[in-house]
Amino acid sequence: MRITDVPRTLDGALVLSVAPTSAGQLGFDYETGEPIAVLYHAIGQYAGEAPRSYLFAVSSAHEVVGDSLWDSPAMAAQAALDSGCVSQRFEPPPV
Repeated sequence: MRITDVPRTLDGALVLSVAPTSAGQLGFDYETGEPIAVLYHAIGQYAGEAPRSYLFAVSSAHEVVGDSLWDSPAMAAQAALDSGCVSQRFEPPPV
């Protein structure tokens, strides 16, 4: 994953940080149910919802293929690290 390729928003949420996924993770297309490889995970927040944050699983086409809601960005990041779904720590996206 090249961090410079990550969009500033995903599904309307501001991207706070990103990390590459661990190998072999899959998400599923919301409409067809087809499996889609997860390229990276992103932590994002919707306007007016801070500190609540979403942990997004994102495809190579920058489409969200899974998400979970957390009470803070730190909790979302720790959950991803603890579960092994990311291969390194989260970093802020480029400005």
